Amino acid sequence: MKFIYILLLITLFSCFNFSCFNLNKKFSFNFETRYEKEYIKKIKKEYDVLSTIDEKINWSYDLIDFFKQFKKDVELKILLGEYAEEEKDPLFKFYLYFLVADIYWQEDAKDSSFFYMKKIDPSAYNLLFNSQPIGYIIALRIISIDAPFKDKEYMYNLLLKDYTSMIDFPYTAYELAKVYKKELEMNKAIAIFQEIINFVNSSKNSEDSINISEIKKEIDFYYMKKNWIYHDLEELINNIKNAIVTKNVYLLNRYVSKKKFSCSIYNKIHNQQFDWYQLNIERFWNYNIVFSSKLEDISNEEEAFLKTMNWEFPQLRTWYFYFKRINYPYDQAIDRGWEWSGIIFGDMF
Repeated sequence: MKFIYILLLITLFSCFNFSCFNLNKKFSFNFETRYEKEYIKKIKKEYDVLSTIDEKINWSYDLIDFFKQFKKDVELKILLGEYAEEEKDPLFKFYLYFLVADIYWQEDAKDSSFFYMKKIDPSAYNLLFNSQPIGYIIALRIISIDAPFKDKEYMYNLLLKDYTSMIDFPYTAYELAKVYKKELEMNKAIAIFQEIINFVNSSKNSEDSINISEIKKEIDFYYMKKNWIYHDLEELINNIKNAIVTKNVYLLNRYVSKKKFSCSIYNKIHNQQFDWYQLNIERFWNYNIVFSSKLEDISNEEEAFLKTMNWEFPQLRTWYFYFKRINYPYDQAIDRGWEWSGIIFGDMF
């Protein structure tokens, strides 16, 4: 029994020594030449007498260059991390975190880089790296990866407010609006869209990197009442029928899509389109208009076609009313509702 106990102690001691050996091996720099060892001693001595932030930054560049020439990025990250933890100057501490983050970024270890970028306080963002503020570099990197929403939001706003002269403002703002839309925060997206419009209106040299017309349409649609959209397609169709039967064009106008409504003549060779107001639908009314009792077979969950007949339109007496779903998750009152989006003249089949 005593022998087994002694054997167990020996085994545990051996495992401990083996673990310590591996740990020391992992964190040792393994420089072999006298020059390398002397240089390590030299940079450590230099660090102890540094006083200004500029001196410390230049010292860190020399340190990086030395380790890079021997391809010892692992040891470099460990050393920079150790200095960062011990550094009493908060600005240089954060700068060292940035250097570690940059090494990980160059290695395409984005998660590790993000971890160190998150440790950097904004008070250090104006420090320069390769002639650029590290806050600018951090912001560009974080918005380019799959970072949490709040982090992306903060970094986009940082770029827009503090680094305006270094970015394409309309494009960057538009990308932030897309982030807000993805999070279903449409009110914030619209506020950003309005900032883009104001910027473009006041800027003589704004870059044509976004579609201003589409942005204006999004703003307009956001503020519309949208009372032409129905969750019940059958109710919408019945209202349209009633307005046509009673020949009430003003009532019918209420059910027409205010976002986009197109009329087209179905023809395999030519497809001419015009809008609702160019149609003047009342010119083609009569008392014999017939509505199909069911939707066409090509209808589906996203689009629907209703055949109507006997319109006073020479050679084109058959019309198809076109309905489509609205995908607008920012407003549950209309999302997945139906709108009357167009008319196709002529027999499609």
